[in-house]
Amino acid sequence: MATNYGNADYWDNRYRDEEECPYDWLFCYEDVKPVIEYLIPSKNVKILMIGCGNAPFSPDMYNVGNYNQIVNIDLSSVAITQQASKFPEQIWKVMNALNMDFADGSFPVVIDKSLIDTLLCASGSKDKVECMIKECQRVLQPGGRFITFSLHTIEEVEEAYKSVPGWRVSCFRIYSNRWDSSTNRKRSRAHTMVVCDKACVDGTYLHEHPLHIPEGTLSEEEFAKLKEEADSVNLNYAMRKAPTQFLLSALYHALNGESLLRTMRCKYMEEVCARAKVDVATDGQLSEGDELENLSMTSIVGDTELIQQADFSLRDYVDEAKSALRAILKFQRRNNKSKPVSAIPAPSLPNTNNADAQ
Repeated sequence: MATNYGNADYWDNRYRDEEECPYDWLFCYEDVKPVIEYLIPSKNVKILMIGCGNAPFSPDMYNVGNYNQIVNIDLSSVAITQQASKFPEQIWKVMNALNMDFADGSFPVVIDKSLIDTLLCASGSKDKVECMIKECQRVLQPGGRFITFSLHTIEEVEEAYKSVPGWRVSCFRIYSNRWDSSTNRKRSRAHTMVVCDKACVDGTYLHEHPLHIPEGTLSEEEFAKLKEEADSVNLNYAMRKAPTQFLLSALYHALNGESLLRTMRCKYMEEVCARAKVDVATDGQLSEGDELENLSMTSIVGDTELIQQADFSLRDYVDEAKSALRAILKFQRRNNKSKPVSAIPAPSLPNTNNADAQ
């Protein structure tokens, strides 16, 4: 859904309200200091910071990182006025990053920290992002470097940079220390960094790509581990909060599949049904008179002879059944309200862990 993020009035009003509590999107300078220092080794290089807002990131680069030639621009005159009064030692200009006043090749380094994210949420996002990237390439010197930090995934933003000719592109994941397992459990475990190196005048490049950054970025294995941890935390939370009938509805869909029906085990069904206070006989059938509203448990329990003949392990069944629960819970959260059983689509089956059922 499009927002007012491309509108100067929106940001002027927002920065007036936030004057006393400036906020660094994604992370602060200290979090990415090793990466910045590796990518920009010279402290005297002229740097353009687009969409600077009222974030402390640029002042911290100046005061902590000792980068002493930073030019900051933003669409909001309110943000620029605030920052110029607080940090007069830096240069602050009201300017639209989609249509900059600078001459071609004015800066050896351009940095964007999350401006692309606001543009992706604005009306006409695709055209705005393309325009911003081409403008940054235009004001970048031959052999210069453009660095973007984004809350969007690599897959969501990479093509926008790689589709522009005249530079080489490398993408990285940067660890986010703002995630935790309680109030901030929905935050990202990592953010995206895109590094674009512009060709020199003779068409050669100063750096080989893909770049290798020795410190501060995540490997695929490290990111997968962090994501698995976050998925487990969020699934456990959702399982604790989801209504019992909704969980049983998910099992109904899972167990209606031919292969799943044949992998069912009575012991696991006892554990699941116990949550709904349903007494299950040792043969896996419901005791006489036991029923659940809007749900046929007979369809779930199925034919015990087929169960006994099945050549699948209990683990196989649990993994697939719990995967169905995950899909249903995502469906529920996306729609922000419980749906009747008849309205729930058959779920896809990503993997999950048996422990999440507890």
